[in-house]
Amino acid sequence: MRRREFITLIGSAAAALLIATRVEPAGAQSTVTPKRLGVLSGFGCRSGSFQQRLAELGWIEGRTLTIDCVSMVSQDPDQLTLLATELVARQPAVLAASPSSYVRALKQATATIPIVMQSTPNPVENGLVTNLPRPEANVTGTAQSGADNISKRLQLLKQMLPGLARLAIIWWAGNNPLFTELATKNANTAASTLGFAWQAFSATVPEDYDRIFAQLAAEGFDAAYVPPAPLSYANLTRIAELGRRHRVPTLADHPIFAKNGFLLTYGDDPNRNFVRSAEYVDKILRGSKPADLPVEQTTTFELVINLKTAKDLGLTVPPTLLAIASEIIE
Repeated sequence: MRRREFITLIGSAAAALLIATRVEPAGAQSTVTPKRLGVLSGFGCRSGSFQQRLAELGWIEGRTLTIDCVSMVSQDPDQLTLLATELVARQPAVLAASPSSYVRALKQATATIPIVMQSTPNPVENGLVTNLPRPEANVTGTAQSGADNISKRLQLLKQMLPGLARLAIIWWAGNNPLFTELATKNANTAASTLGFAWQAFSATVPEDYDRIFAQLAAEGFDAAYVPPAPLSYANLTRIAELGRRHRVPTLADHPIFAKNGFLLTYGDDPNRNFVRSAEYVDKILRGSKPADLPVEQTTTFELVINLKTAKDLGLTVPPTLLAIASEIIE
């Protein structure tokens, strides 16, 4: 090869390498086609820990990721089916959903698009996955504490209220029937062991909570347990205020309820599960298959006590509970 041809070849190779490794200047429009994520949620579409973690992993909304979020507090299976079908029709690369009835709607709408559960209770019992280590099919994600922790919650409530005799459990009317069945079984076991009676109530719209708490006060109920659901999350401050106004102590699962006025909560923090579910989405967008990603179950539980609410209700919190509390709201 002659010297002039060799120099020309080297120059061409260097130019090609420069083009291949060139960094886009700040503000330049990306040529990467954003991946599409579909979200079906009963808890709103506001930016939070899920989107923040996705951004930390490089999935920037509008640049590398397009998020189609559909959120509605729905207890109508037909409506959920319609919403899920419309979301699947947009052909996202991955789907995410919470609570369990919303995950189920997506699972019925597609057997091929990966679905990530965002903090879903009892996914095996609810038929969403075959088992936790190998979920199989197209569903994986995070599982929160659910019906299996009701006995522990009620035990803590009994310590707070030694005279507990009548408990109200206020379900959301749109609950997954399988979850309600499992939770009822656990509540019955706790009631038998701890020596109290309980009665179920159902809330369909926010105004139902007003009616129910007035009834609880009139009939002398000692406390109310409000499991997490789209309707209770959307009205948690309202429920807490009703409990204080009618002097009915309130129990729930997640710390945010105690931080907004409930007397006592025991369970996991869904924010951690939403962070982890974002990491599942990341792995799937980068090529992992949901069947190969074990479902992660919560192992850390927090007892949160609201001392201000206890004072408003004229209650003294036992030192034994204060000693084991993860957080005390004053």
